Amino acid sequence: MQKKQLIEELLTEWDNLELDSLICNTMPFPAPPSNTCVDLAAGMVYTTIWNMVEFPVGVVPIGFESGKKLAQFDDQGDLSFKIAKMAIKESVNAPIGIQVVAKPYKEEIVLRVMKELELIITTTTFS
Repeated sequence: MQKKQLIEELLTEWDNLELDSLICNTMPFPAPPSNTCVDLAAGMVYTTIWNMVEFPVGVVPIGFESGKKLAQFDDQGDLSFKIAKMAIKESVNAPIGIQVVAKPYKEEIVLRVMKELELIITTTTFS
């Protein structure tokens, strides 16, 4: 599929769903230690797609890895997930972020949603 066609299909789908923005993960796991980044490159697909199709994106920090549920992390037998599971043990207190995506040339929507998310995050107590 060509880039132009992919962008057109994405825009059509966003219009069909009446989306102004999308909030999604930046990675499928917390920030890994720098020595494992190459091994976990597949996790970058969460951000790479939006750069490839030139949709504006901003990242908002939403908290830190607590490490409380590491035992429940299911690596599903996947090598990348196994490496991630080991890396996460070193990622306790590492930042966790989410990304806000909008259609091309709609950076103001990204900034507005980021501002609203920051307000919610800083004024809400999560248990």
